[in-house]
Amino acid sequence: MSGELVTEALTRALGEIDGPGSKRLWVGFSGGLDSTVVLDAATRLPGVQPIALHVNHHLHPDSDSWAAHCAAVCRARGIEFQCHDVDVPAHGSVETAARAARYDVFACVLAAGDVLMLGHHLDDQSETVLFRLLRGSAARPGGMPASRPLGGGLLLRPVLGLPRRRLEQYARERRLEWLDDPSNADPRHDRNYLRHVVLPRLVERWPNAVANIVRSARAQAAELTLLEALLNQEVDRARVGETLDTEYLLAFVAPTRLLRRWLEGYGVHGCRERALGELVRQLAQPDTLPELRVADDVVVRGYAGRLYLVREVPLADEWCDVDWSPGTDLELPHGRLRARRAAGAGLHDGSFRVTLRRGGARLRPLAGGPSRSVKRLLAEAGILPWRRRDYPLLYKGEVLAALPGIAVAHTERCEVGGWNLSWEPADTITRGVS
Repeated sequence: MSGELVTEALTRALGEIDGPGSKRLWVGFSGGLDSTVVLDAATRLPGVQPIALHVNHHLHPDSDSWAAHCAAVCRARGIEFQCHDVDVPAHGSVETAARAARYDVFACVLAAGDVLMLGHHLDDQSETVLFRLLRGSAARPGGMPASRPLGGGLLLRPVLGLPRRRLEQYARERRLEWLDDPSNADPRHDRNYLRHVVLPRLVERWPNAVANIVRSARAQAAELTLLEALLNQEVDRARVGETLDTEYLLAFVAPTRLLRRWLEGYGVHGCRERALGELVRQLAQPDTLPELRVADDVVVRGYAGRLYLVREVPLADEWCDVDWSPGTDLELPHGRLRARRAAGAGLHDGSFRVTLRRGGARLRPLAGGPSRSVKRLLAEAGILPWRRRDYPLLYKGEVLAALPGIAVAHTERCEVGGWNLSWEPADTITRGVS
């Protein structure tokens, strides 16, 4: 009976993605109970020749013997086997680092259209849900997804809906042999404490606790999916190009949720609720320039009723002056200076010195007219405050010749066939790019 449940679960999972077809089917094979059962069941699927994938983390004295066991099992059954060795950093959480290294291998191995099956089951799912709740990181309460993209292929967890006891029954019915990692029984590790101490007590009191935990998490995940769809609509209403309308944001019933969703559209995740709340509070204050750092080099900045997400681009200390003649684009550390031949008025041909803005710099656009301060010209042109300090200026000798895209000195202006200049800052971040 358990054998039918397991093989049906694999068949159903593959059927939902239109089967493996000519794609490769991989099975993550640690040698433990779960992966041993999934690998065995995969060999029983018609027309499927699974590839066993083992990752040796070298974290236990028996790691090499476990890899040898997996290789021997596959050799005896004629299953293709691959073993990948990884180095796990000794600092921080070893468990987290090992998982990251393992999934890096999975992502590298999976080519376009490949499928990787892992042996996570219902008990694992309930453990994951509880673990995230206790850590306060349950922003997505549904636990592990049954499938998700990975590398060039797809990760599947076909037995996620089956309890561990069903896998044990399957293994006994099929007379399978598997490894037991002694570290999995050490309650000093958080997950093991949940698995061996907390969950058994819960099940003793509430026999359906495992299934109910997962069922509740799935219901919450469904509600979250609906909420995200609604938030996406609100973000679209609040978005102005690549910016966010702060008036709309502040009027929204849950401004920090809307702000978080907007940031997620740019690949920015994990912002603390308190930090988002502080940014919203600053936005409500008049005459302020709110700012929130959301990554090492990524900052949210507020100005004139808009929120901007920008990347800080440090300038090399040695960069100060560059000689340049219009006709080719000039790549600078913080952006690109472009020149296009105009049919009408523009900058004269010639060689210019490109440098950063200097205090007190002035430019005279009209012969006989007053000179204008660069500070005022930049402000009148709507240049964002944080871009003004590093705005490039063009000099001819000691005379300011042009402010790209804004003004040209009358002495360097020609009425026909001149150059139109433009400045493209490198701090712009577009949706989906972090």
